[in-house]
Amino acid sequence: GSVPGQGDTLLQKRFHDLGQSTDAFSSVQYVGTQTITPPTDYSQLLQIVNQQVNNTSQRAPRQPAIV
Repeated sequence: GSVPGQGDTLLQKRFHDLGQSTDAFSSVQYVGTQTITPPTDYSQLLQIVNQQVNNTSQRAPRQPAIV
């Protein structure tokens, strides 16, 4: 099974390995999806994006079009 947060850690490591920093972001969150039968269901990604847009703990709220 997967460990919660492991995808986030691996994603940050991948950026680091490519010489890229994630310091400008308050968080990095991996959202994976697998398509067995098309079309791909992006509802989980949309839910996470909406949560992040509405998260004002680190900054002022922004409209989704700005993100």
